[in-house]
Amino acid sequence: MHVSATNAPGTIEYRILTPDEMGLTEEQAHHTLTGPVTQEVPGRRIPEVVTIEELERGAWENRAVPLSEANTLDNWYYQQRLFGVLDEGTAGRRVFVPQAILLKLREREILAAIRVPAGREVTAIRILKGQTRVEYAGLNSLERRMVSANDPALDHQWHHQVIGSHAVWDIAAGDASVRLAILDAPFQMNHPDLAANVLPGWNVVSNVPVTHSTGINHSTGAAGAAAAVINNGLGVAGAVNCKVLPIFINGTLAEMYLGTLWAASNGVRVVNVSWTGAEDMMMYYAGLWLRNHARGILAMVGGNTATRLNYTNFATVAAIAGTDVNDQAPFSYGPHIDFAAPGVAVYTTATASGYAAQSGTSFATPLFCGVVAALMVINPALGPDDVLDLLRTTAVDPGTQGWDEHYGWGRIDFAEAVRAAVGTLRIVKAAPTPAGFTVSMAYWPSLNYTLWRAAPVSPLTWQVVSQAIRSVNTNESVISLTDPQPNLNEGCYRVGIRIP
Repeated sequence: MHVSATNAPGTIEYRILTPDEMGLTEEQAHHTLTGPVTQEVPGRRIPEVVTIEELERGAWENRAVPLSEANTLDNWYYQQRLFGVLDEGTAGRRVFVPQAILLKLREREILAAIRVPAGREVTAIRILKGQTRVEYAGLNSLERRMVSANDPALDHQWHHQVIGSHAVWDIAAGDASVRLAILDAPFQMNHPDLAANVLPGWNVVSNVPVTHSTGINHSTGAAGAAAAVINNGLGVAGAVNCKVLPIFINGTLAEMYLGTLWAASNGVRVVNVSWTGAEDMMMYYAGLWLRNHARGILAMVGGNTATRLNYTNFATVAAIAGTDVNDQAPFSYGPHIDFAAPGVAVYTTATASGYAAQSGTSFATPLFCGVVAALMVINPALGPDDVLDLLRTTAVDPGTQGWDEHYGWGRIDFAEAVRAAVGTLRIVKAAPTPAGFTVSMAYWPSLNYTLWRAAPVSPLTWQVVSQAIRSVNTNESVISLTDPQPNLNEGCYRVGIRIP
């Protein structure tokens, strides 16, 4: 099937793609391209087609389906390998789901989808972008996983030595209070070095739970880099012992967005997307939703092309570059990069309950996500900006001082970031002062602090000091809370910290 569009820059055609053109290895093609599927997806509806004339008249909004309810036929086209291919000249080719347009209306928080006539996608986007109530309109692109060649000779995890993981585990190896999601074909959920940390996930493609999977190496390696079980006497160690779960996508932007929304609604604070697409506004909106609804962080790959990518740096997407054992950055760089993390020959979990060394920003990114999860474990009250500030101020700077295009704010230093996170909970001083009795502790602007007191009798009965005097030393990042009427003979104090 071939359709051409001549009324807009570039040429569109629809055609059946090879697995290589879709960015699939033989393993991935076998895992995901299985059997016939129908157009139906439980709980979702296919948007009606809107003609170009209706778009021009503005008679389309009642046919825009919220993306959480829409079936844009991603999986139906994916299983047939039938996609639109847009020649964008020097920018290369864009592969996308036929007829689907993703859009954001200014008055609605969640994105929506419409369908347009075949071959008219670019024209439809141009019309929609010219309408004031439309904040964003774009293609439902098919993105690619970011992975480079394996190095099976590696027999140790050099990256933990570089980022200081061993010092971290002396402080805290983690717990189940933080959830981390891997958006990809599901990883091997019963891998012996993952199973204790695994929770059921979600299949965005079919709108059903994911409870078991034999996995593919790409996602299994990513899960292991983030959260392979630490201190279990087996195999490798991830960055943190947190709960990790799979969110199954084939790789379209709509699936990535919906997967992130599902994560935010199911207790997930860290979302790993080891695919291309970090430059698309769809991912900006996905990251914004995760921040606003789960106080979470969305991390995506910086790219593997070893060339400069002129991508926008979205405040809601952490784009991660990859480094080697010498802190060199051999992968993509550009204005989109926020941080760097080890990404060459990362020894991690693999399918068939095995292990392998894998390279690429696909593995730097989940390692970064594991570090993020560890900071949230130490102080769950930290918000996304707090966590990123900790990583920014503690990162090692192999490149230009400050931010640069190769390393962002630097290569993450896990040990120093954790020490800084512990410092956010630190009591600095507790002593009588001329104003009363003062308790001082490390101050984090995104939190609310209250002073409590109790008489030293068992059981302690705590009461908030309603007249407490509050002062902040911003230069030293210390907050002081003073009880103006203390019992100076005896008593107990504590500081309550609350998320606003």
